[in-house]
Amino acid sequence: MIDIHYTPIELAQAMIACVPKSFSPRTIADFSAGEGSLLNEAAKIWPRASVFANDLSPKSARLIASLNSSWCVSCSDFLKPSAHTHTKFSLQKTSIDLILLNPPFSERGRKPTDWLDYEGVKSGLAAAFVSLSLKYLSDNGYMLAILPNGSLTSERDAHGWSVIRKHYDVEILTDNSMRAFKSAVARTSIVRIRRKKAGNKLRLVQGLENELQTVDVKRGRVQMHSFISCPDGLPLIHTTQLKEGGIILKDRYGSVSCKVSVKGPALLFPRVGMVTPGKICLLEINESVVLSDCVLAIETSEVKAAVTIRELIIQNWESFSALYSGTGAKYITVKRATIFFSYLKSLELTEFQYREMESSEANEQGAKKLARMAYAKAQDSADLICKVAP
Repeated sequence: MIDIHYTPIELAQAMIACVPKSFSPRTIADFSAGEGSLLNEAAKIWPRASVFANDLSPKSARLIASLNSSWCVSCSDFLKPSAHTHTKFSLQKTSIDLILLNPPFSERGRKPTDWLDYEGVKSGLAAAFVSLSLKYLSDNGYMLAILPNGSLTSERDAHGWSVIRKHYDVEILTDNSMRAFKSAVARTSIVRIRRKKAGNKLRLVQGLENELQTVDVKRGRVQMHSFISCPDGLPLIHTTQLKEGGIILKDRYGSVSCKVSVKGPALLFPRVGMVTPGKICLLEINESVVLSDCVLAIETSEVKAAVTIRELIIQNWESFSALYSGTGAKYITVKRATIFFSYLKSLELTEFQYREMESSEANEQGAKKLARMAYAKAQDSADLICKVAP
């Protein structure tokens, strides 16, 4: 049984806002369009783009077609082979610049779905839907999808996501409200996906060697279920206060006294739970806080260093986020995090160096060889770190 939960306008607008401002798609598609809310919001921003809509429901497809005569509308089961040979969108493989998705993902009583495009791979509906949709993404295009957190973290879908991540960069941008859908309570995130580019993982900023060499990852000590407020203490920071790259210092949990505190400039990030780029947060200079045991921190000598380390984490997001593991709530250990930053330092090839070498015809082959080596190292880093630091 598949429940139908159409995308609220507010969530559709939040998704569109995740498209880079400089990006202007010529073609837009939604292969599980429902009422068309995602495409409607996109069409407001890019009215000249060609739009492709598909839905399993004949009623929904007819409604979309009646309201949008210029759109190419299909009615098909996207998970069946016929959808990719006999529909209005089937000839658009590798041609869609922007794919918007709120795929079906409520699967009560449903067995894992066999992937049409990869033999032996099974997953839930959402991951299978994403994989098929990516066949239509153009080389420089973006996919924005609302996905259940369970799909992103479950053992059932882990193999499928590892297959996707071999060819695509996957960014978890936001952790949506559990009440984002009016008709259901669900933990979901907005995810942005695009094809991997040569050199994506090679970007390091020079002059950070000392910061990374002496990095000290601190773990918070305060247990949230048993802390006692102290008027003369420091603000207590929990994962819920890590938002959009900043820290909410309002007195939500009060002040506590603890032997271990963190003073800015520093970088704070979750030790446990769903990690997104927005939860890698900067603590301003001279701000002092106490951390819950669900938060990790790196103190730096300068604000610039904290900003740069945050950029490095995001540039190497696939490797970093893969370090969060566990059968229940995903978590990262202090040891894994420490080795990760040592790994960043070991990537000596910077984007500037790569471009400089690439521009020289004589060094072209050498540059490509170095790039391939560094890229392969980045690909394997998460597995290696997990093995040496369980």
